[in-house]
Order: sequence, then structure tokens, then C-alpha cells
Amino acid sequence: MKLLLDTPIFIWYVLDIQKLSATVRALIDDEDNDILLSTASIWEMAIKQSTGKLSFSLPFKEFIE
Repeated sequence: MKLLLDTPIFIWYVLDIQKLSATVRALIDDEDNDILLSTASIWEMAIKQSTGKLSFSLPFKEFIE
């Protein structure tokens, strides 16, 4: 299955924020699923980081990878 994650879901998953249901986490963790992130989401996070509205413990490129 292909899963296109929107920006908040991606951030919550990567940062292990407990807003995701067990079902959503299981779908993302399933190695048989293709996890996709749109270029628009990456662009949105880059803008928010550059304006100080979003910060990561890793450099941005590493966070996305």
C-alpha cells in the first residue's frame, strides 16, 4: 500500500509524538507499505524552520531522510 503522509503526521511520527493512533503507527511501520512525503510538505517544513516556527534536533536534511 502507498501512504502519502501529510506534514503533521510525518512530524508526529518522526518525533514520536503520541497523537497518532496505533493503527496509523502500524501502517507506517509496516515495511510492505511505501511511505511517501510530498515536496510541498518538505517545502512547508523548510519555511517553518527558517522562520523559527519549527525546529528539529537534527539538521533539516537528516530529519527528512
